[in-house]
Amino acid sequence: MLIIQTVQSSVYLLEIVRDILGKINRQSLAEARQVTMDSLAYMDYQIEQQLFGSHYLYKLMKLLKQKAYFRSVR
Repeated sequence: MLIIQTVQSSVYLLEIVRDILGKINRQSLAEARQVTMDSLAYMDYQIEQQLFGSHYLYKLMKLLKQKAYFRSVR
């Protein structure tokens, strides 16, 4: 159940989840573990990219607020 939740939360398709379950049923635990670890690594990558995007969005918003402030002062 934990594998299904992990893989689904990492935006993998149901087809991939079925594949993992099939590997578990065939005793291919090493393959199932690898797919799960790949899912976690991909989720980490997505989070990192979102943080970078948020950082640059914050900087842009700050710059725009400063420009709006200086325009209103003039």
